[in-house]
Amino acid sequence: MSGRVSPQSSHASTTGATAESIALSRLRTKSISHPLQQCQITVYVPPNTVGAIIGRGGKTILSVQKEAMRKSLGHTGAVRISVVGGNNSPSHTSEEEGEFFPSATNTQSSATWNYHEFHSSVQKENEENTQVDNDEEDEVPVIIRGDPVGCFVAVRQILPLVYHRHDPDVVFEVPIHRSKHNLLVGKGGLILAALSAEYEVRIMVPPNDLMENVGGTVNNWQQNQYSDEAGSTILFSQTATSPLNGNDELLNTPLAINSHSTLPANVIQLEGHIDKCEKCLVKMLSIVAGEKWIPPGVIVRPNDKENDDANEHKDAGEDNAKSENVKAFAIVTANNDSPNIGQNKLRTIQRKTSTLIRRKKGRFMLKGVEYGATNNDDEMGVAEEPSVENEEDDEKDDAEGEEEDDQITSGPKVSISFLISGKIENVKLAASQFEKILGLEPNSAVITLKDSPKSSSSPTSKGDTVDSDAIEKKRQKQRNRREKKRVNKNHSDKADGE
Repeated sequence: MSGRVSPQSSHASTTGATAESIALSRLRTKSISHPLQQCQITVYVPPNTVGAIIGRGGKTILSVQKEAMRKSLGHTGAVRISVVGGNNSPSHTSEEEGEFFPSATNTQSSATWNYHEFHSSVQKENEENTQVDNDEEDEVPVIIRGDPVGCFVAVRQILPLVYHRHDPDVVFEVPIHRSKHNLLVGKGGLILAALSAEYEVRIMVPPNDLMENVGGTVNNWQQNQYSDEAGSTILFSQTATSPLNGNDELLNTPLAINSHSTLPANVIQLEGHIDKCEKCLVKMLSIVAGEKWIPPGVIVRPNDKENDDANEHKDAGEDNAKSENVKAFAIVTANNDSPNIGQNKLRTIQRKTSTLIRRKKGRFMLKGVEYGATNNDDEMGVAEEPSVENEEDDEKDDAEGEEEDDQITSGPKVSISFLISGKIENVKLAASQFEKILGLEPNSAVITLKDSPKSSSSPTSKGDTVDSDAIEKKRQKQRNRREKKRVNKNHSDKADGE
């Protein structure tokens, strides 16, 4: 009995639920397509250890099943263990026949175990320095069916019973709806290859018609699935659309010999170390449940729209000034000796800087003297032009007015300001161009953020106040001039006709 690990001692290591078990208990209902979330684990053991797994009268295997069901974290389904073949059965059930030992859930099990034969075989192996037979056909598959949490609990209780010859690698099969397979494969098989490399697990996904989006210049998924490896040949020998090798024959492996039926098209197979398979399964079910997983090494470009929304919610101040998407406006006031900027030039600046430019004109009349002989100026009127396109019409109306209107238009001093609005970087660029054209000092333009309280009202030039009565008076005079011109034209036409 030295060195033997009993099921009771193995239970102690699984009393507490692991993080993977808790995650599987939450994901199994949403991600697994089977109505009872039934999965399958296959572990291969030497034939002479089958009796130790079953136990006298099936007590050991029954105890393993009950313990697995107890630790399924709320799952009410049964966990069933079946052993295929084995040379310790009194009924001489062989691997080629593929008959199952009676399930341990049946208390009247006909499978027995001869302890003396088993003990003698173990001693013989120890005398041969515990050399492992390389012939894979001697291994017997032990199949565990149930929910994923119960399956992993059961297989962790079985492996210690196999002594030094147990293989920690298992084959896990989980049913996932075919429409979700493309989430696990990814474009060109990128996600599938990343999962396999990160967890060191061999993943087999059956091909289907719903995975057309995995195409690419190099389809790693398709190349891996149609390889001549043993596992892929076994899994896809009867379901693949094209043969895997020239003869389309199964490889001579124990899994191929003991395969009773073709796996369903929705079953995904994982093969590897039991702990790594469990972690990989958690990640796969998370992806199926809706978690967005980015493989390592993939470059992710930020979403410009999300960045714009984030910038709009920042507080006004220096942080906003550093953002390219913050809206702002600038005021550039021309001097008396500054050159005029034509309409075409304004449109060119607007187009190159992606900004909106408006021209603002203010007229000033001198107190007591004519045309600017004093330094005390009062504002006579301010006229704002909403767009550049209205400039020519307004200037034409001013030039064709009556003599007293011409005195108001041409006599007083005129101050011109340019209002520039747009993104802050574009506004700065346009303001610098205006400063260069008008001969102003660099950075003399007043730039204000639109989110700031100062921008709630329309800006004015230095020391100027808007006189709404003067603006309305000027507009009324312009309308009167146009009406008078129309009447005079009608009179002249009538006189010519007479």
